[in-house]
Amino acid sequence: FNTIENPLIESLIENEVKDKNITSFVEYLVYDDFLFFNYYVKLQTNLLDNNFVVYNIVKKKKVISEVINKNLNSFSSDSFFLYKNFLLLLENKMKLTVYKIY
Repeated sequence: FNTIENPLIESLIENEVKDKNITSFVEYLVYDDFLFFNYYVKLQTNLLDNNFVVYNIVKKKKVISEVINKNLNSFSSDSFFLYKNFLLLLENKMKLTVYKIY
């Protein structure tokens, strides 16, 4: 993934993606005490799964971890957005999941 200037953020992402066959770059965003990011894992079938993760940075605790898009032929950027205190998560191009951020 791209170089990240904050060592704590970099270590949280690195610990999540190590030993995984990730492709492309990690998209991430920091909001308050939370780190939001997604990454793509290349499958044996050469398709991609888009994984989404949220960490509480202060507690160094994973809050959410899920595959939000499965068996993709290519990358689909902008899979998550923050609006005010809400996380908007696009899943499988057909479902919008909304989480309230405290």
